[in-house]
Amino acid sequence: MAYTARGIIDNARSLAQLQNTKFISFSDEVNLINEAYRDLYSRYTESDGDYWCTEIVISPTGAQIDPNNNQGYLIPLPADFLKIRTLSYNYGSIWRPVQKFSMSQRDNITSQPMYRLKNGNLWVIGAGSFNQLKLNYYPIPKAITAPDNDITLAVQEQVYDYQSIISHYYDAGTQTFSYTTGLIIKIENLKTNTTASVYTSANAVDSIVYKAGYVYWRDTAAKIIYRAKTDFVATLVPVSIKTTVENFSIQGNYIYYSTLSDTRRCNLDGSGDIQLQVYVSKSYTIFGANSLYVNASTFIYLNGVATLITGVDVMTDGTYVIIQDLTGGLARYSIVTGVLTFVSTIASGILTVGNAISNAYVSIVYPDAVRAESVTVDYVFDYPTNEVNEIMAYMSAIAYVRKQADQSMMTLLTARLTELWDLFWSVNKRDEYQSTRINNDYQQVGMGGY
Repeated sequence: MAYTARGIIDNARSLAQLQNTKFISFSDEVNLINEAYRDLYSRYTESDGDYWCTEIVISPTGAQIDPNNNQGYLIPLPADFLKIRTLSYNYGSIWRPVQKFSMSQRDNITSQPMYRLKNGNLWVIGAGSFNQLKLNYYPIPKAITAPDNDITLAVQEQVYDYQSIISHYYDAGTQTFSYTTGLIIKIENLKTNTTASVYTSANAVDSIVYKAGYVYWRDTAAKIIYRAKTDFVATLVPVSIKTTVENFSIQGNYIYYSTLSDTRRCNLDGSGDIQLQVYVSKSYTIFGANSLYVNASTFIYLNGVATLITGVDVMTDGTYVIIQDLTGGLARYSIVTGVLTFVSTIASGILTVGNAISNAYVSIVYPDAVRAESVTVDYVFDYPTNEVNEIMAYMSAIAYVRKQADQSMMTLLTARLTELWDLFWSVNKRDEYQSTRINNDYQQVGMGGY
């Protein structure tokens, strides 16, 4: 069974009997599960387990020769290196173990290589006695991510005709939901639980986005981008900033828009206009050094080249490319060697997605609901034994009740955590009483590895 970060967090809340309280914030949840995971990971790496190990083969170069000892190397460790597990050397076809040297041996000329760690480098002496090294190490533990809970939107709508919401945007910073069913622009303020009709247009509007104190939209008949300063209550006073616009989106501090003949970019006030390409596009998106957009045939283009992926919209959360497909699915993609590569599904059965992602949230309209949903990846824990996931849940739960100063609940949870740690150590025990843990019973290293 796969355990997700969100699932363990929810279990921790249940164990602490704090399922619905906002006393424990989302940042508390994520920080505490990371703390629990790092603690468990640290203990595991001290148990001589091999589950999380990474192994690489290194061929030292002349540039890595120790400038103060031409019989040694200073080899940069991998960027994700945390702890060494094993090190072996190869001078022919047989791998042999490399032992750690004492400081008194540091200037010795050895017949076999020996190692220490020094300033982010693998320090190896005995440079002439091998041609490759095999490094087995524990990588830095990954940062655990989890999506926040969904937020219900459009709660003030009386008819609940969600399919009529044709354009919308949730802004996580202000906790506001801007949307329209055609002519009327409404803003729902989740802080005050109120909804205001802030503008009535003579023509249907689309592409609603809130950005830095302004609401932006497009008049679909006049093909004009308007913006208006807003306090989320007062009637908007629109100002035209671009004309002859077929569609537009906002990313960062720029408006990306398409005319009937090309794709352009301008500042948020409409100034600084430049042409990006002599092609029409939709949902023009910058992802790192890459550009993406949807063409008239609904194909996703990556850096001006058509992919085999079709979609309605493309956007980014800064970590992944997010694509709404033609069948109501929303999914993450990464770019691997210049190719869009599917990562995971975010949602399915959707009608429309918001015009941008705000602080990892995007608004989604379903046939029976409107929600702001986190696009943050829900980390999947893959360690094969169940007690590891229980330990993380109990450690988080204890931190929750500690914050509430609930001593009695802390005592109950701590007792069970102690049992789980005992079980963990029984599964991951050191083989300290086995012959391979006794130093003088290790294999003798010599010719042929004997």
